[in-house]
Amino acid sequence: MVGLRTVGRRALAQLDVIDLVVVLLLGSAVETAMVARSLARSPRLRHVLGGVPLLLVHDGVPIASHLRRVGLTADDLAEALRQRGEPDLDQILEAVLEPDGTVHVIPPSPP
Repeated sequence: MVGLRTVGRRALAQLDVIDLVVVLLLGSAVETAMVARSLARSPRLRHVLGGVPLLLVHDGVPIASHLRRVGLTADDLAEALRQRGEPDLDQILEAVLEPDGTVHVIPPSPP
């Protein structure tokens, strides 16, 4: 946006819609590359921007404060677990929400 303002209104008025779309896409691509490079170099920045795994279920019991933190309800959790083929919460040792949004289920170890 700052770049578009510095170009000036007259130059901006001469751009077609496709030109504007190309400029925005290129800007987005450059920004994505810069953030990815920064994340690769800094573990602290990766933690802040990329996220970390979050424990949602421990010993078959949902952790309500963690669910609230990520904006999930008990129904959302139950649906995610059913999609993973885990319909019974009692049969789950731990369920972890990964940074990419997937739910990883750890079953209890056999006796």
